[in-house]
Amino acid sequence: YRHEPHGTTLLTPDGVATDLAAGKRRFLLDVRQPEELSSRGYIRGAANIPVGDVAKRIDELPKNLDQPIVTICESGVRSAHAALYLRAYGYNDVKNLEYGIRGWRTEGFPVTYPGQ
Repeated sequence: YRHEPHGTTLLTPDGVATDLAAGKRRFLLDVRQPEELSSRGYIRGAANIPVGDVAKRIDELPKNLDQPIVTICESGVRSAHAALYLRAYGYNDVKNLEYGIRGWRTEGFPVTYPGQ
């Protein structure tokens, strides 16, 4: 994972939005704390497992190690760590949302909030 070119480990906000609009099946994993989702929003359909809990909650992730996964946090740092862990665990198609949910919001893509 660390030897792959930078661009192959990231997906831009536009790339994620395009994939979602096209119906491409990607498991969205938001690794922020629940209160961050409440205050800053999240991408509809994303599962929330805080980065520190990913190893303990691996059974909540897709069983198919070829399932495409996109990791998400506020800026892209915590989700990069989660992506690295998932690759080491054996997932074959893990990408990190470039610039995180902050980049997603900056690009004008919609977020949702718990209870909506």
